Amino acid sequence: MIIKKPSSRIFLINLFADFIISKIPHEEQSIINLVDCKNFILVKGKTTSKTLLNLSDISKEFSNKFSEYLNDNKITHYRPY
Repeated sequence: MIIKKPSSRIFLINLFADFIISKIPHEEQSIINLVDCKNFILVKGKTTSKTLLNLSDISKEFSNKFSEYLNDNKITHYRPY
């Protein structure tokens, strides 16, 4: 594993991916991929969970919980695919 600086964009994207996965029950099979397009983040993936994820609520919770890492790199634009 390559350790990234907490202020880097890669660190932020990886942290957001881990945060999204944490919202899916552990007994479900899931795979997601986040694509950083600089202006927005594309969220791709699938899961066996029947519960829908609200990315708006997840991104707000993420911003509140990890505000010390975000600085100018706030996640405001994302698109489920």
